[in-house]
Amino acid sequence: MTRKTQGLIAIAATVAVGALAPAASGRATFETSVDISNGTVSGNSFLMVGSVFSEKRKCEGGRTVKLLVRPKGETKFKVVDTDRSSRLGAWATRFPFQDTDGQKIQATKKKLRNGDVCKADGQPFEF
Repeated sequence: MTRKTQGLIAIAATVAVGALAPAASGRATFETSVDISNGTVSGNSFLMVGSVFSEKRKCEGGRTVKLLVRPKGETKFKVVDTDRSSRLGAWATRFPFQDTDGQKIQATKKKLRNGDVCKADGQPFEF
């Protein structure tokens, strides 16, 4: 074998091991669900509370929860409020009454220190 061939084999082996490393590293992905437990009227705004749930406890706390609305006549959703969930997953958002074509609540993806990933989740709601 020539040095060039040996070098190409070494490079190919390195690339193959590098491609397998993420799969072999044991990083896990966890499902998440965001739930609305209550909504109340407060003045001229609507207050919603809920929880983030996951099989992995660390996926519940410190999650960014966004309240999105699609204003009447528009095609895109806009973020109108955000909150960070408590250690146990509780969150609350508030938004002024307005005529909309849709609303949804969304928990964003979170990467844990060990590399595990908590998936994002969202759901539409009516009020």
